Amino acid sequence: MTLPMARAIDAYRRAATAVPPAHAVVLLYDEVVNALTHAEQHARLGRYDVAFERGQRAVTILRGLRGTLDMDRGGTLAQQLCDTYTRNIFAINAAIGKADAAERLRALVLGLVALRDAFAALAAMEPRGTPRRLEEIGAPPWQGPDAA
Repeated sequence: MTLPMARAIDAYRRAATAVPPAHAVVLLYDEVVNALTHAEQHARLGRYDVAFERGQRAVTILRGLRGTLDMDRGGTLAQQLCDTYTRNIFAINAAIGKADAAERLRALVLGLVALRDAFAALAAMEPRGTPRRLEEIGAPPWQGPDAA
């Protein structure tokens, strides 16, 4: 296990003791979305070094989440989450440095916001997928999934 992954797992465990587990997961999804939104913005500006750093922050958190899954007790849901985290990790790493990196990262953000909001509903927390929420972290104004 790498040091960043160990830190991500440790951060999850600390958060899990301070708030209910579902809240901790939602907060970690928020940080993943924030990091990817910033990576997207930096990619649009051609600052791929910073986009890479922000993307790796998201990857580290997703690895930490994946590492905390209880595959024995979680059954099919745990396997689906593991697959989701793994695919997002690969997609983030594949996006950075590409000509269409910003668009790829935006698509990942939208998918992760949907996942985050599903967990938020279970935890009785406010959904994030609104223009106001995305603008709070400096994201471009929400145009919807079909906007050019």
